[in-house]
Parts: sequence; C-alpha cells; structure tokens
Amino acid sequence: MYEGVKTRVWTTAGNTEYFPMNLSLHQGSSISPYVFTLILDELSRGIQENIPWCMIFADDIVLIAESTERVEVAELRMLRWTCGKTMVDMISNEVFRAALDVDSIIDKIREGRLR
Repeated sequence: MYEGVKTRVWTTAGNTEYFPMNLSLHQGSSISPYVFTLILDELSRGIQENIPWCMIFADDIVLIAESTERVEVAELRMLRWTCGKTMVDMISNEVFRAALDVDSIIDKIREGRLR
C-alpha cells in the first residue's frame, strides 16, 4: 500500500517537486500514535511555554492563545526555532520574516476575515 510513495511540500514560495518518502512506522500499530505524539510533543516543547494549550494533528500543531499578541509571540518563537536562533541572539523579528518569506499571522487572520 505504501510502496513507492511520493510527496511534496507546500510553502509560501510554492510547491516543491515530488520526492520519494520512506515510511518507517507501521500504520495501525498501537505504538505509532504514541510515538508520533511523543515526538511532536518534544519538537514543540519550546513553543508551548506561554500558551494555554495546543492540539497536535497529523501534520499540524494548533496553538491556542488568549490574544492575537500571544499567537504572534508563539509564531515568532517558531520562526526563530526554524532558523536555529533564540531571543538571546537579539535578531529583529523582521529579519526572520524576510529570511523565511512569511507574513505576520495577524495579517493572515485579518486577510481571512476580509474574504
């Protein structure tokens, strides 16, 4: 069923070419959901500090915050983590936005409401 699987990644810059994907966890195994949750929990630990709770799905992590400012703080923390930097490095937020070519999540929320 999963032989010769190919996938591609969607980004703000467009889609990548298709590439082969090797699966290592057996689908339906009782340990798979636990391992998946354990790994995603560890990977997202750095962004979980100041948010009330988050939900982990198959390919997304939904951050729940009490205000848009806290969502933006969590977003910037993820952008810094993606670039391998922290607040200690004292690099402007706009540098990360430009390097990763992403808009503010607040602007995206506003854009979605205006549609």
